[in-house]
Amino acid sequence: MKALTAFAAAVALSPAAQAGGNFYLNPEINSSSVGTDFVGRSFEAHAGYSYAGDGWSVGGQAGPAFIQVDGEEGETELSGKVYGSLDLTADGNLSVYAELAAITGESDLATNFKKGLMWKF
Repeated sequence: MKALTAFAAAVALSPAAQAGGNFYLNPEINSSSVGTDFVGRSFEAHAGYSYAGDGWSVGGQAGPAFIQVDGEEGETELSGKVYGSLDLTADGNLSVYAELAAITGESDLATNFKKGLMWKF
C-alpha cells in the first residue's frame, strides 16, 4: 500500500495530462480527517473525454478507485463522473455547471451531485 500511496501522490502532484484531442487522464486523491485524526483516502485513476461547443461543455470520466479507510484493508472500486457547463453571459464570464459522480460499494452505488456558478474575472 505504501508504494501505491507514493505513486498516487506523485501522479496527483502532476497536472492532468492531455492525451491529445479531447481525451484526458485525471488522477485524483481525496483524503479525509476529523481534526488531526486520519479517516481515509481514495485515489481515483480516471480516463475521460470532454467536448466543448460554443458556450457549453460536457464530459465524463471513469476508472478504478483505490480506497483506504484507517485501520481496514484497502479496496478497489469503480468510480466515475459526468459533468457539463453552460455560459449564462455572451462573454462567457458567468456560467452554471453540474457534476454527477458515482462509486461502487459493497452493496450499493453511492452518488454525489454537485452544482454551482462560476464567475470569471
